[in-house]
Amino acid sequence: MLSTPKGSPSFLYVLFSLDRLPWGTVVRSALLETMRRANSDLRAYEKVNESLQLLVEAGGDRSDYIPRRSAESIVGDREFIAALWRGAISRPIQFRMLKSYLSKRVALLQLGAREDDLLLSPELAKAAATETLTPTELAPGESDATDDSDPSSLGDTERGGITASR
Repeated sequence: MLSTPKGSPSFLYVLFSLDRLPWGTVVRSALLETMRRANSDLRAYEKVNESLQLLVEAGGDRSDYIPRRSAESIVGDREFIAALWRGAISRPIQFRMLKSYLSKRVALLQLGAREDDLLLSPELAKAAATETLTPTELAPGESDATDDSDPSSLGDTERGGITASR
């Protein structure tokens, strides 16, 4: 959906350029459907996490293809960003990746997402409550911001209730 094996700058431009936002109904609906399938479809889950990473990079001005203003526009679509986040956390998160997901959430909040659209899973809420993160660890430019977990090792267990952080 978002890249070819060697990357596809032109596709990223078409999808994320300011003159293409907001997306048309067909594109937006297709993206939302992919996000909703993330828990049951490994390829959809990978695409959701790729999309999340692209937004985080744009938010930290580290993207060659996506301007920060585009990322802010996308994050302003509450239904879209909530579906993206739910898809990203729809599968168990490896312990070593919890801090990375919390940092990605902070990056989305810094782009303008609303906290109640980015609910924490029980495992993320526990990590947030027990982990004291320094400002550099919370920054969107953290060195471990890429999700290098092995998605094939993740189970298809259904996630329990999701709680909001407060």
